[in-house]
Amino acid sequence: MLSVTDANNILANAERIYSAEEVAIAIADLAGKISVTLKDDFPLVLSVMGGAVVFSGHLLPLLNFPLEFDAIHVS
Repeated sequence: MLSVTDANNILANAERIYSAEEVAIAIADLAGKISVTLKDDFPLVLSVMGGAVVFSGHLLPLLNFPLEFDAIHVS
């Protein structure tokens, strides 16, 4: 099991690949493309709990069409 010290060491030595601004731009671009594709639909959007929660929280407010949202847990 990973300890707090191990996790802090990993974080301290991690290399940032993209800035928060670059990620926000990419998510906004993706939301725009999804909105164009699904603008005439009423999809069910499923977020996989754990890995996609933060991403879903950034993406969903940017989608410009009606949708249903739910989450699933997979183990």
